[in-house]
Amino acid sequence: MMGAVEVAIVVLASCAALLTAWYLGTLKGVRKQHSSNKPLSKDSYFRGLNFLLNEEPDESIDTFIHSLEVNSDTLETHMALGALMRRRGEVERAIRIHQNLLSHPRLNREQLYQVQLELARDFMQAGLLDRAERLMLDLAEMSDRYRQQALEHLLEIYRDEQEWQNAIGVADRLWPRRRLFSSGGGSLERGHFCCELAQQALQHGDSVQARQHLRQALKYDKSSVRASLLLAQLDVDQGNCAGALKRLERIPTQDHELLPEAVDAICRAYQELGREKDLVGYLRELFGQYPTDKLLLALAEQLKAVEGEEQAIAFLREQLDKKTSLPALLQLMHWERPEQGERRDSGLLSITAIQQQLAERHNYRCRSCGFSAQKMHWLCPTCKQWGAVKPNGH
Repeated sequence: MMGAVEVAIVVLASCAALLTAWYLGTLKGVRKQHSSNKPLSKDSYFRGLNFLLNEEPDESIDTFIHSLEVNSDTLETHMALGALMRRRGEVERAIRIHQNLLSHPRLNREQLYQVQLELARDFMQAGLLDRAERLMLDLAEMSDRYRQQALEHLLEIYRDEQEWQNAIGVADRLWPRRRLFSSGGGSLERGHFCCELAQQALQHGDSVQARQHLRQALKYDKSSVRASLLLAQLDVDQGNCAGALKRLERIPTQDHELLPEAVDAICRAYQELGREKDLVGYLRELFGQYPTDKLLLALAEQLKAVEGEEQAIAFLREQLDKKTSLPALLQLMHWERPEQGERRDSGLLSITAIQQQLAERHNYRCRSCGFSAQKMHWLCPTCKQWGAVKPNGH
């Protein structure tokens, strides 16, 4: 339901549209008073307005559509009402208005393209993506004026339908113009489309096709951490841990904010190569530059494995003296937990309380819209921006 302020705005805008329609219609009627067309009635407009004010939109739209002749003078009035209906969420009514416009022969080609674009937007909002796609494809081929907007909408449709190959084709067509007005956003987007294709190939067990898509992703976007992670995963699975490590060690230069996503893979590659001591040194280096909880815990675990539990405990205590970290505190409590008595019971209660807090904590946030989540999203579910969700860096 709309709030009172929004309703008032819609009503005022609709009043303006209807009154404008009446005025334009009256002028048109004067010019054509000797024609065979039925004269436009002032009463019809105010009857439609009365229906609208009494929240009877079906009746108001029907009155408006049937009383106002469609021509170049009144097109914008029809379009304004259709847009109002769509913004209100009254998508079926918006569709009726725009389909009524398309049925009239008095509009020129460019005006029909304009109506077609609005109707396609109606279909998109209604979830009728196949019908919207057909209209947008026609516009992209036939209209120079609306081609860019049609392609942008097609990209949205293919993204929502997960038709990644089609999305790449549309993004390639958009790229020459986007390059003039943006700083690489199209490259990042196409890189993610290729990663999506790679993941589909992996689900079907086709590692060769997946690798081809990931290489293409890095051609589009050399800073694609996602592509590097997936290629490293393929390398490790195929026994090429040295190659995987080279890819993973480039991630801090690609996007250091996404380094926590690579920590587990880095540890696995070093361990498969039998280089546990080197791993401790590398994790110390990374933690010195990018002090996140993920690196802190990984380093503590490797210290415990290589140098013993006492060294790991001492390291955690040292870091907790510098900065509070719930995951580090929880790990320390596990390693130091008393074995019996009241202290043991108290310690267990504290551990449970911290675990509950960590379970409820959102570890990721979109840098564009503020959306927060407990797991990684390469595409923000809220603002639909690729690569905007990053680890919080706790």
